[in-house]
Amino acid sequence: MNVITRGLKELNQVHLYILNNTNEVGPYIVHHEALVMESNPKMIENRMLKEYNKTFLNWFKDTIFGDHNASVKEVSICA
Repeated sequence: MNVITRGLKELNQVHLYILNNTNEVGPYIVHHEALVMESNPKMIENRMLKEYNKTFLNWFKDTIFGDHNASVKEVSICA
């Protein structure tokens, strides 16, 4: 049996894909997109998407773990 190991970059891409397709994460996605757009109002859409993809996972983890009102389900999604 061959075992295939993936690098951190690929694992992060999979994690981002899963989060982007999870209904409970939707409000966080909208909020983060707005923050990226606010901090870079003249950024073109393609560049904004790259910035979102680059920063969302860490922002999401920080936001969830910093939110004492977040449900256990939301925290488990992030883990």
